[in-house]
Amino acid sequence: MDKYILPQLLILVPFLIGLGKVIKPYLLDTATDTLIKRVFKSTSRIPYILWGVSVMVSTAYGFIYNSGYAGGLDKAIFAVLIVGILHGSVVAWTAMGIYDTAKASKV
Repeated sequence: MDKYILPQLLILVPFLIGLGKVIKPYLLDTATDTLIKRVFKSTSRIPYILWGVSVMVSTAYGFIYNSGYAGGLDKAIFAVLIVGILHGSVVAWTAMGIYDTAKASKV
């Protein structure tokens, strides 16, 4: 498993599942009208929110992790492309897949 996802980023999987569960009732609440609800409009956009959060946190971790790169452009490419986008996407897709599988098995 650690070939595809950095082991340190696996903590994001339960965090993203919980974040999705918190966001969903907020977007379904019709009593309040906020800017966030007008932007996202429906619960079908929750995966995009989770993906964005995952990429941002993974990119921040990539800048902290460094993995032996001296700095400059190499560090930025490693942090943004490899850790941020690649690992962040895999973490977000894993969280969404686990949630969908657990939801389908309850039926």
